[in-house]
Order: sequence, then structure tokens, then C-alpha cells
Amino acid sequence: MTELSEAWADALGAFERHLAHERDLSEHSVRA
Repeated sequence: MTELSEAWADALGAFERHLAHERDLSEHSVRA
């Protein structure tokens, strides 16, 4: 179970970084 939880944590962390990156890109494009 611990390995599964760590895998989920890694996946969620990567997904959150992806969303933050997308949000930053959209903000920059709106400002431009």
C-alpha cells in the first residue's frame, strides 16, 4: 500500500506542476 500511495503522490505532484505551468502560460498569453 505504501508504494501505491507514493506513486499517487508522485502523479499528483506532477499533475499539479503541470497545471501550474499551464496557468502561468495562459496568464502570460493574456497579458501579451
